[in-house]
Amino acid sequence: MKAFRVSVRIAAWLLGLFVLVSGAMAVLGLIPYSNEMPHWRSRLVSSLPSMVSGVVLLMPMSRFLFGRRYVFLAVAYCALVSATAVMAALGIHDYVGGSKHWGVIPASLVFFAIPFSNALLLWRLHRGAARAPNNAMQATCEDARA
Repeated sequence: MKAFRVSVRIAAWLLGLFVLVSGAMAVLGLIPYSNEMPHWRSRLVSSLPSMVSGVVLLMPMSRFLFGRRYVFLAVAYCALVSATAVMAALGIHDYVGGSKHWGVIPASLVFFAIPFSNALLLWRLHRGAARAPNNAMQATCEDARA
């Protein structure tokens, strides 16, 4: 199970880093445009949602398991998962309509699966952290009968 957790987090870190760096490069004007280069404010506004999603994927989950921090990160993951679900559905719809290549289906599913699996991992870690520790030294009912 630990290997699965580590692989899910590594995928999130790689995707988050890629999205964050590519958004920063777009804002700085390092990504070429086919037409005239838009103003930096419009580049910032168009790149900001992807950059925020990259930051959400890069957040260390161990520091966000309790209280308001957990609620903040859980809401961010819910927004990210719903946005990627809409984008995946639109990509599949475009494939069915004939305007996209079949490769959009696996790409859409992978880009949906990474935030979704991280949201499930956050929920599972929160559930495990909220439980009381196992006290093996405590007396049980069987010890009392003996």
